[in-house]
Amino acid sequence: MRVLYLTESLTIPGGWARYSRDLISALAEKGVEPVILASRPEPLNGFAFNPQPVGLAWAEWGPRMLLTTPLNLRRLRPFLAGAALIHALVEPLGPLAWAAARLARRPYLISAHGTYAAEPFVLGQGARLGRLAFQGAGAIACVSGYTRQRLARLCPGANGVAVPNGSSPPRIDSLPACPIERPYFLSVGALKNRKGQHLVLEAFRGLAGRYPGIDWVLAGFSYRQQFPVSFAARVKEMGLQDRVHLLGEVDEAILQRLYADCLFNVLTPLNEEYAFEGFGLTYLEAGWHAKPSVGSLDCGAEESISQGVEGFLVPQGDVGRLAEALETLIRDQGLRLQMGQAARRRAEAMTWPVTAGRMLDLYEEVSRTHGCRT
Repeated sequence: MRVLYLTESLTIPGGWARYSRDLISALAEKGVEPVILASRPEPLNGFAFNPQPVGLAWAEWGPRMLLTTPLNLRRLRPFLAGAALIHALVEPLGPLAWAAARLARRPYLISAHGTYAAEPFVLGQGARLGRLAFQGAGAIACVSGYTRQRLARLCPGANGVAVPNGSSPPRIDSLPACPIERPYFLSVGALKNRKGQHLVLEAFRGLAGRYPGIDWVLAGFSYRQQFPVSFAARVKEMGLQDRVHLLGEVDEAILQRLYADCLFNVLTPLNEEYAFEGFGLTYLEAGWHAKPSVGSLDCGAEESISQGVEGFLVPQGDVGRLAEALETLIRDQGLRLQMGQAARRRAEAMTWPVTAGRMLDLYEEVSRTHGCRT
């Protein structure tokens, strides 16, 4: 089966690029022949399936998409031959998949990750193309059951199907020394209000005096954003600058060492208006190292954590409950080990080959439903 994939990039750091690379690789191993178009078509060293040397104009939801979609359709047209279906791996390219499918009479799918799947239904007339694309897709491959639930409320006619993200075991042969000498718990992800690190800070402030030997490490964000600057100022205000380590962006080897040496992992996202955490890969990444996690209820964290099994899920915004979960894991080494083993089993059950198998089943169902032979 030849599939035409539309994505933003395979190289830009972030979840979209990683999702595109890992899913395409796993599907290719199952016999899919990928043809990739990207808005940033830079080749990725060592990757077997790089984008065609044609850049797609990029636009997020809004009036500009009315200009970029016809332009991109002309650029895409030569690559439609032989494609059994079209798959937009990122939501803003869904309208292009919709237009190409109408032109070529092929079925199409859109991957729904989180907030970008909600925006077409809350941003008014500027996102009309997005609504048409979601309503007409053969399927919307949602990266978690929670994302599917949110989509169902916003667009009841869309064929949302949960195809949870996968994860891969670390591929680092040898890890460097850990940059942190004291015991610590870890948070990985963009540092912004919706990720909830400010709530963890409030919880840790209450625990820091009782547990003077425990620190908190944050990694994977950029100081180019305003929130990390104000967050660092708040840490200093609280007098915790020697206990809270803001490492920023780190390379993959350091990141894996941080996971390997931490006590546990914590990321407690918040739903803000229509914005939400669609999956939360960090919980599975910690699981590969047999580390439990603390996440939030009512978001994609529920795909990777069952309450009391692989870690704890706390109500969003509840600093008291969050502090209780952190303290439990700090104090109880036996529970950390038990939950860590469960987290490892969860990660081993949610691999990219498993995700690819579910996606391939969805491709075949959509192709049958729309009369396109594979």
